[in-house]
Amino acid sequence: MRAARAVRLSAALLGAGLAAGCAQVLGVNGVEIGDGDGNGSGAGGHGGHVPEDCTNGKDDDGDGKTDCQDSECASYQCLDPAPMGWIGPVLADLASSTPAPCPKAAPSEALVASYGTITATPAQCSTCSCAVDGVVCALPSLLELRAAFCSAVNGSASFAITAANQCLAPPNLSLAVSYQGNPPGQALASKPSCKPSTSMPTTDTPAFASQARLCAPGAVGGGCKPQAVCAPKIGPNGASGAMSACITAPGDMDCPAGPYSVKKLVYGKADDTRNCSACLCGNPVNVKCNGTSTVYSDAACTMVKAAIPHTGACINSSAGSIRLMYAEEPPTGNCSVTPGGGLPMGGVMPADPHTLCCLP
Repeated sequence: MRAARAVRLSAALLGAGLAAGCAQVLGVNGVEIGDGDGNGSGAGGHGGHVPEDCTNGKDDDGDGKTDCQDSECASYQCLDPAPMGWIGPVLADLASSTPAPCPKAAPSEALVASYGTITATPAQCSTCSCAVDGVVCALPSLLELRAAFCSAVNGSASFAITAANQCLAPPNLSLAVSYQGNPPGQALASKPSCKPSTSMPTTDTPAFASQARLCAPGAVGGGCKPQAVCAPKIGPNGASGAMSACITAPGDMDCPAGPYSVKKLVYGKADDTRNCSACLCGNPVNVKCNGTSTVYSDAACTMVKAAIPHTGACINSSAGSIRLMYAEEPPTGNCSVTPGGGLPMGGVMPADPHTLCCLP
């Protein structure tokens, strides 16, 4: 089946979220930039008012307030760490059908998935057909006649054909001037049936109504309760508060106790089982074996004198044939298509769920 959207989990976030007992948040390229207690790295300015850097775990402006404690960091928020088995915190853009790329303040793409209604039309199925199958034909005989238009039956000789596609030498064949090919019958091993064709589906590409993009902050600071981090409030186009703060885990999970209580399921792909039901056939009727004998005037079976279909009809020729070759032809018959086959079946369902638990 075809995947509507692929999930991409950043290795940095996986390491951070699954580390036992840890509440780390990783920065760009997986480098740890803060532990929630203000033990980050940064550099202050020189001379005059030093603006507060909200992501370095320091009191840059000397007002006794670090990062998220400082009013200059109003565009930041304190976020609780993800519980064990969860990944985050991350910023989730769930507001649009096509979310924008991750912003500079949260540049690491942690997850891309889909949600909402799946658009997918039923399969278009090709037309069913049925063909005669399982027929095994016997070798026929050829009646050689000494008179034109098969008029002197008492001057005839019957030759039982012993092999197909071989240059044979029937006795006294050179005396025959007309021929009657007897119709071949079915062999004892013949088990006629009707073989159905395969109805092939034509499908479109499934599409979810919306996409979700989760972005990990590039740097976080302190000034929060132990293990919490100071992370930006930022939207995909720079607007404050346009992205939700969330934690995530693979599967359909209940949200853990704590502040991340609003659940949203997103999906990594769509399972497409659209197909066509098997074609159905009735029983064969009017099954008939077919073949043609060709007589030649040379021993190598290259100079054709006459072709004799094995239908029981008389074929006029002239004397002088010395070789014969019999060729089997496909059996014929009638097979009808039974209604009820070649119909659309299956559908498209979301798969590979991921749970987002976000702040209210």
